[in-house]
Amino acid sequence: MGLKSKKTSQSRLVIPAEARYLPKIRDFAAEYAKKNGLSRTKLNSLRISLDEICSNIVLYAYEGMETGDIEVDIRKDDDRVIVKIIDTGIKFDYSTIEPPDLEKYINEKKRGGLGFHLVKKLNDEVSYRRIGDQNVLTILTRVRESAESA
Repeated sequence: MGLKSKKTSQSRLVIPAEARYLPKIRDFAAEYAKKNGLSRTKLNSLRISLDEICSNIVLYAYEGMETGDIEVDIRKDDDRVIVKIIDTGIKFDYSTIEPPDLEKYINEKKRGGLGFHLVKKLNDEVSYRRIGDQNVLTILTRVRESAESA
């Protein structure tokens, strides 16, 4: 019986939770995707997901408190990319967000509020945990190496 080898690559970024730093997160995602052979589709999904979650952290997580940081950890294990987004802001359990009624949304001409729904659609798994004073949102996306990385 032989040992299986795992291909693992990890990167970490910590930035202040301020809107002016959001482009750094997008660049970080693009650089990671390029170094790790992710397809354009997977890169775009990663960027949209990070942008949505980190924008919400900037806007809401530190309301009424001193602004903290956003930590983004990206790891690729074999055929999956795992992203952890961590902040020390107000507890907010993303799993409590109900799927939107899109017909009502369109009829009422609402704007905004669909971002987390999009994050869930773009990724295979999205989970939330509160660990001590940290919000930890984990996003998992499967990557088919043979077809996707070309």
